[in-house]
Amino acid sequence: MQFVHQPGIDGIPQISRSQRVELLSKGLDYSKLVDGGFKHREAVVDVKDFDEFLSLVDYEKNYKSYWNQFTRTFAKDGRPTNTINKKFYEQFLSVYFSSPGPGQVAMDVAAAVGPFSHILKTKYGIVRSFHQDLVDYNTAKHAFLEDGEVERVVSNATELPVEDQSLDLMFLLNSWEHFQAPSDLDFLIEAERCLRPGGKMFIVPLKAAASAFVRTDPDLWQTKQVYDSSSDPLFRTTVPVDVDKCGQVYDQHHDADLLLEFAQKTPNLSYEVITVRLNEVPDWHPPELDRPCDVVVAERR
Repeated sequence: MQFVHQPGIDGIPQISRSQRVELLSKGLDYSKLVDGGFKHREAVVDVKDFDEFLSLVDYEKNYKSYWNQFTRTFAKDGRPTNTINKKFYEQFLSVYFSSPGPGQVAMDVAAAVGPFSHILKTKYGIVRSFHQDLVDYNTAKHAFLEDGEVERVVSNATELPVEDQSLDLMFLLNSWEHFQAPSDLDFLIEAERCLRPGGKMFIVPLKAAASAFVRTDPDLWQTKQVYDSSSDPLFRTTVPVDVDKCGQVYDQHHDADLLLEFAQKTPNLSYEVITVRLNEVPDWHPPELDRPCDVVVAERR
């Protein structure tokens, strides 16, 4: 398939909220993925393992600025402050499935001001931990990004300033869905270059649906467009858009067809989707954790 993208959404089909909800309820077509060469499995994670991770990391103590930033945001939006545990859960799953350890080199991609790169270095003994983002954030309020433990990288994720086959682990936490066309595919091509044989890249979570679509709020294009503030965001002409007040410039849900096309263009990566569930969700965790979460693992051949 030849992908075509354009700035803005003129001429691109639009879908309604009800159509979006229907596509989400149908979910990702795992059978099509498996038929196309992906692996797929389900995993049930003991909530006690997650709670042990929370105790080990102790976000409120060790990453107070990060904790405060998101609890305030959730409170402002009228959501329970324990909604932040959803972000912690994504970091836990990244550790759970990657088993990071001494001697490895890792990169947290599109990391913003998140602490995951620091956690990898200080709690799991990663020898080098890169903290990458397109935006050169002001990290003065986040001491954990200024203490010398992580190596900050300001670059496009599709052009990482690292050598070929130099990384053991790469992570995208709640970020890949915001990579505008064609950078979601271009990043996978770059990961294929950067990973050592046997190295792995993790997308946590994978936002997916029965058919691909992008949510976008055009009112935010000029204020939150991080690629080029003077240009409209880029959209695939064949992927419909849902225009609403979603709080995002670009929020894509991929489908099996897109993922299979991407896999064909990155032949040195083998792909697996893991559908994860917690065995139980106690009251101190937000109800969002009661839903399955898809994790993409791409391993360098």
